[in-house]
Amino acid sequence: MTFFEWSCFQSGLLEADETRWNHTGAVMAMLFNINRGRGQTAKSAQDFNPYRRGMAAPENNKPMSADDIKKLVDEFS
Repeated sequence: MTFFEWSCFQSGLLEADETRWNHTGAVMAMLFNINRGRGQTAKSAQDFNPYRRGMAAPENNKPMSADDIKKLVDEFS
């Protein structure tokens, strides 16, 4: 496999992953919006997509702490 072939293969994998995240984000946003309370704002698919601009920053790619997980649970309950 040449470098060009590997590069094309790798970019195809990333594009497929981004497409899958667009779908997953849409499903997650729909589930959130169906179950949200009156005081909560609606979410969009981009709110759940890790490929959106700004989410790829290194400070956003750290392991979740127990407090972060509790905040997520509270947001979805």
